[in-house]
Amino acid sequence: DVSFHLNRGVEAESQKWGNSDKGLSMADRYVLSVYAKLEIRDRLDRLAAVTRRSRSFLVNEAIERYLATEEKFVERIEGRRAIMKEGIGITGDEPLSRFESRMERKFGATKP
Repeated sequence: DVSFHLNRGVEAESQKWGNSDKGLSMADRYVLSVYAKLEIRDRLDRLAAVTRRSRSFLVNEAIERYLATEEKFVERIEGRRAIMKEGIGITGDEPLSRFESRMERKFGATKP
């Protein structure tokens, strides 16, 4: 069975480099195919060699970090939208007038 041998090869590589996903069965994993530029693959290979990690480990780490960052960003946007729906916050010309007031206080009258 080709897939069995491939999976065993991945497991062997992970164990060799000391970065297996401890406690995860094959049922807890998902094969994800991604088209990437050759430059990205080469950079990934160099980093894998230097860090003694597998490509899979590095890609999973990168995806987890990306998702954490994007999820926080989306949470902030959704929070801001909720605030705006409640009528709280600044809208319309208020940001510009606040900026102009600060500039006037700091630099004196700026309007002609």
